[in-house]
Amino acid sequence: MACWYCSVRPAEANHMLETNLNGDVDALKSYDQTKVAYNVRHVGIPRCGDCHRRHRLAKGIRGFAAIAGVSLILSAVAVVFHWLDPLYTGIWVGLSAGLMIGGLVAGNLVQTGIHTERKSLHQYPEIKDLRDKGYRFGIRPRQAKPTSQPASPSAVAPISPPPSATSTSARMDTTDEDE
Repeated sequence: MACWYCSVRPAEANHMLETNLNGDVDALKSYDQTKVAYNVRHVGIPRCGDCHRRHRLAKGIRGFAAIAGVSLILSAVAVVFHWLDPLYTGIWVGLSAGLMIGGLVAGNLVQTGIHTERKSLHQYPEIKDLRDKGYRFGIRPRQAKPTSQPASPSAVAPISPPPSATSTSARMDTTDEDE
């Protein structure tokens, strides 16, 4: 099997990019519980050792660029609050900006000629087919965000205690003893 990223070298099993997708979610609600059933598919994208090395290198370079970006923000704050001499903060700003931009460009250049990991998660044929069937990334389905819909006043009944109930009763029987 050939590497999907470069289509040149043979894929190696220990360098495969693996991801999980879940789908076919079915929820059965009862009075006190909800049972959820779903399928999990483990998908492996074949990759050679060189593409794996280039992906790791690009990720490391982008991490370095992120650190340089944080340094750029700190240097801009130092300029505003005059923490250091203007010459030093100017050098700091220039160096941080250059390292950040250089890191972002180098991270992209390292992966020239191969598919990126992000691109593979959306364009690999097996993943694309599963995503078209409604599968999502992850080992288990995430809970849907609750939607709040305003209730109409007629649908909401006020809660009031029964007329003969006392505030200290721990049990309410359905039988009437007064009759």
